[in-house]
Amino acid sequence: MLAAFLAGGALTLGSLARGASDKPDSDFGVILSEMRNAVAQAADLRASADRGGDRIRETCAYERLRGMMQAVDSTQIAQVAWEGDRARGDETAAAAEVTRAQQALELVRRMRNEADQCVGRGTLSRVASNTATTVTVESNVPDDDPNAGPVESWAVRPPRLELSGRPLPASPF
Repeated sequence: MLAAFLAGGALTLGSLARGASDKPDSDFGVILSEMRNAVAQAADLRASADRGGDRIRETCAYERLRGMMQAVDSTQIAQVAWEGDRARGDETAAAAEVTRAQQALELVRRMRNEADQCVGRGTLSRVASNTATTVTVESNVPDDDPNAGPVESWAVRPPRLELSGRPLPASPF
């Protein structure tokens, strides 16, 4: 029993020592953790827009949330590929997978900020919806524009109601 405990402790120390030199292993954990937090924040933003009844903001947040979830899936696939590359000893391919994961993290950060901008605080839209909006349009185009409307060749001509010279085919109806 004591030997098993010491062997387990030696494995733990060995993995800790290896973990200190393998920074990319911890990168995937940190990257995925931050991505999942961003997904949770975007889901909260979408829910708040839905509760407010603003479909445009809710749809905007949903689109960003969906993109973020796809980036998380891609990062998880990159992590599996990274583990396979490390097992084969292909450090170049493993570094490329870490780079892909970091690029996906930047994309998720950007989409989280966009989702935050989509929903915003919502107070301005409530105030603006209660006030009337007046729009004044000024134009220098005269009302009697000779070029207004379709040209003569585009005008719809009435159908010709002539009887044909030959008899109509028999119809049972």
